[in-house]
Amino acid sequence: MLSNMSENSPLRVLFFAHETTWSGAPIQLFHLVSWLKRAGWEVAVAVPKPETAESGPISAELQRAGVPTGLISNSM
Repeated sequence: MLSNMSENSPLRVLFFAHETTWSGAPIQLFHLVSWLKRAGWEVAVAVPKPETAESGPISAELQRAGVPTGLISNSM
């Protein structure tokens, strides 16, 4: 699969955040995503809806860092 990628195109990855509160895993995700973005990767993060208990300030920090975010829907 990697052989189909152009050498000039950036690597892309979508992360899923189970929560975006100021706690361990979400903080580490923020640092990883920020570093990858600065390194030239195309990154995005799916985050919980704002009105849920799992939502927190890291969603806004990701957006402030220029990382696209999208909402996780729980209507499965």
